[in-house]
Amino acid sequence: MVSDKYLAGLIDADGCFDLRVSKVGEVYYIRPRVRITQKAFLPIPWRHRVTKAGYNEWSIEGISVINRVKKYLVLKSGQAQWLSQTDTSGGHTISELRQIKAELKATRYESTVKNFPTRKWLAGYFDGDGCLTAGLRTDRVKPYVAAMITVHQDDLTAIELIQKNFGGQIVS
Repeated sequence: MVSDKYLAGLIDADGCFDLRVSKVGEVYYIRPRVRITQKAFLPIPWRHRVTKAGYNEWSIEGISVINRVKKYLVLKSGQAQWLSQTDTSGGHTISELRQIKAELKATRYESTVKNFPTRKWLAGYFDGDGCLTAGLRTDRVKPYVAAMITVHQDDLTAIELIQKNFGGQIVS
């Protein structure tokens, strides 16, 4: 079984929160969903499919997983918190659905970072956005191995927290 801390790191790196929408007549029903998309295959016991582009996608619906991982999320804790407080039990009109989607999108980059990244979180985050590289520098005779995490500029908060708590350097 995958630990909740590891899963939170993986969601912060390569996951997203969204809504699965189904329509019955003129009423829309929504269910919160967590999705993780990656090239590599991961041992996550969720619904799995391979996308047309060849990526692996895992998803799970419902609030239970969100409630389990939200206390360990670093970057996406705002979305998880918002989803856990949103009523998804009833039907919605199209305008209500659009409003709910807009509110969820607005929480995407909220600065709600208050969690200390644990080692298990870092392992999940590294599996999402990290890589190991090795080489031989021209000014040295011994090879080197480096662990690197590459992120979008909007996700620098995670890299700064990793550096502060685990060391290393940030290179732009």
